[in-house]
Amino acid sequence: MTRAGQASARDFPNACRSGRAPVVCEVRRPDQAMRSVRRGCAAVSVVTEKRWRHGGREDLAAVRAAVEVPVLLRNPVFSEHRLWAASACGADAISLAQAALTPERLAELHGLALRSNMTPLLEVSDEHGARLAAELGARAVYLDFADPAAQARAAALLPPTTVTLAEAGAEVILLGGSVLGDLVRSEP
Repeated sequence: MTRAGQASARDFPNACRSGRAPVVCEVRRPDQAMRSVRRGCAAVSVVTEKRWRHGGREDLAAVRAAVEVPVLLRNPVFSEHRLWAASACGADAISLAQAALTPERLAELHGLALRSNMTPLLEVSDEHGARLAAELGARAVYLDFADPAAQARAAALLPPTTVTLAEAGAEVILLGGSVLGDLVRSEP
């Protein structure tokens, strides 16, 4: 599947590495996204879960139309339906929560995202997840660790070509609330 009728995807890992500031800012509205880009962020992330008082898919589409940097759908994708919806809204990258998916399902969604011209950002919270991300050839990984030493060990398992994101202590800083874990825990 490709993005027929859509603008081409923006390269999320490359933008994270080459941006003026190695920061991905969580935004909700186009004006916030434009302000973050003017300040030099490499990319923006958008949460589209209304139950968490965030915007909807239309907000992701509006943010993408307003900025030239890649846009990450921050809430985790668990199904093909959500992946296709993210693509239709213009997401350049999507989050896949390794802990909530079987290795086979993670590999399926990872491959589908790549074929859909989106970057899958794998969220990992242990060394097993980091090994799996390395096996999949993940170009971008979100390290969700409370312990900096464990985070450093997991990062060391990833190839040097993998962009690592975290809320602190990684190659790229992800600014915003820690919503991924909350969304994963609430998923039926």
